[in-house]
Amino acid sequence: MMQVQCPHCKATYKVDKKKLPDEGANVSCQICQNQFFIKRELNSSSDFTKNHKEKIGTKIKTKASLKECPRCKLPQKGIDECEYCGLIFDEPQFKIKSKNSQSKVRSKKPYVVALILMLIFGTIFTSYRYFITPYLVKRAEEKEKQEIIKAEKADLQNCKKAYLAFMKLEASLESGTNFQNYSNLLSNAKYELNIIKVHSKRYGLFESIYKYYNLAKKIWSANIEQDYIEMCELIENFYKKSGNSEILSNTEFYQVSAALKMEQKFIEEGVKMYPGPKYREIAKFLAQDAQQLIWIEASKGLRLFEKHERLIESQQ
Repeated sequence: MMQVQCPHCKATYKVDKKKLPDEGANVSCQICQNQFFIKRELNSSSDFTKNHKEKIGTKIKTKASLKECPRCKLPQKGIDECEYCGLIFDEPQFKIKSKNSQSKVRSKKPYVVALILMLIFGTIFTSYRYFITPYLVKRAEEKEKQEIIKAEKADLQNCKKAYLAFMKLEASLESGTNFQNYSNLLSNAKYELNIIKVHSKRYGLFESIYKYYNLAKKIWSANIEQDYIEMCELIENFYKKSGNSEILSNTEFYQVSAALKMEQKFIEEGVKMYPGPKYREIAKFLAQDAQQLIWIEASKGLRLFEKHERLIESQQ
């Protein structure tokens, strides 16, 4: 039995719920004749489950994603209230749901972080590869170029100092100088040549100029010391290295050289009666001719340096 009440006059009646159909029925009040709708009440969740499970049993299998009511254990579409038993979902259920959703969001966070890190590192790599690296390379090339220009300027200044030292030596020869002044000027030129060092591209030119002037000094020194044998050897070596050995054949050089060597031998043996002065005078003239040719070769080197520097200035 179940108790129902008329909504109009508030009269109550007892109805056998077994006689009511499952979908409910319209009844009339015996006092006020008002008609109202009633349906069977459920005393427990087991009764409800027994009456309705046959109707929606097939739907339960196909709608596994629907939410299950904790009381009647039936799937339904409602979010806040069960559409069968009218159970209102309590707040803890929503809290559990929110926690599950948060865990899903949190589970996605590592992928998001990884993606962000990939974007950051990709941006850094791209910037370094296409912007920073070319900039650094360009800076290094400019710095290297500036260092080369700076070294070139310093080398050119040192070469000009050496050039001026040799020019003073050349000017002293034109004005007429003595051996002592010549030696001092050559020492100054040697000092400037040592500053240039071997790595300078102009070092070879100035070194050859110095060798010519130094050879002339050795011949001059042998002439002063009357070491005619040494003087003749120096003259012979110069003509052979310069490719002018035919000059020696066209002169009395070999005859003079042989005579002076013989004279030196006789002197060492104590023989005093030998006509040597004639050959010594000839040797002095040959030495002077050789010195003039040597200084001309040195002067050619100075003119070559001047021509080279004028060409550089015109290009700048």
